[in-house]
Amino acid sequence: MIELQGVSVSMHSHEILHHVTFSVGAEEVLAIVGPSGSGKSTLLRVVLGFIAPSHGSVDIGGVRVSNEGRVVVHPEERHLAMVFQDLALWPHMTVREHLQFAHAAGPRTEMLLQRVGLAGKGDRRPSQLSGGERQRVALARALAADPRALLLDEPLSNVDVLLRRELIALLREVLAERQLPVLLVTHDLREAGALADRVAVMDAGRLVQIGTIAELQARPATRFVEALLADRG
Repeated sequence: MIELQGVSVSMHSHEILHHVTFSVGAEEVLAIVGPSGSGKSTLLRVVLGFIAPSHGSVDIGGVRVSNEGRVVVHPEERHLAMVFQDLALWPHMTVREHLQFAHAAGPRTEMLLQRVGLAGKGDRRPSQLSGGERQRVALARALAADPRALLLDEPLSNVDVLLRRELIALLREVLAERQLPVLLVTHDLREAGALADRVAVMDAGRLVQIGTIAELQARPATRFVEALLADRG
């Protein structure tokens, strides 16, 4: 479980996050939705341990990892995995080497490659792969580390509609198999609805509403949420 209690972040006298409280269950996918500048990426950095909250606390698996201006457990000790928006693949490394770097060795590497649809492509470098294949490498690398929780930062923002459907189907299968707490950051409410159990809506650093898509539609808490749902169609 991931739990944030009253998390605020201020930088240069500017408040980026304001008293954010939520939890992600042990097998839950929670989507954080909002426009650019709403605090979504900062929230991920707080969970990862790259930023200490100015106020509030973060618990992962029942352990207090950040508290009131301090990073108690350093990022490398949190056992989290991240799929970055730009994928952050190393151009000089093969697909197989990416997974081995994340501690998946031997037969397990080949099993992961097969699971994400990259069987037979372990010796290729990122430049030799399609955009969708690079997305799959980033996902496989994250899973190779056997993380305690998985964080996804706009994982499908740079793919076309057809490929997006294909990758959403893969993500749904893999996340159901792994049964991890997953924090998904996206600006796309359709994507959130396809992948997440619940959706948390951010606006100007504040968590304005959290619930299922059906709950948000039935009773939007603010005009901003209402407009977001209207844009989804």
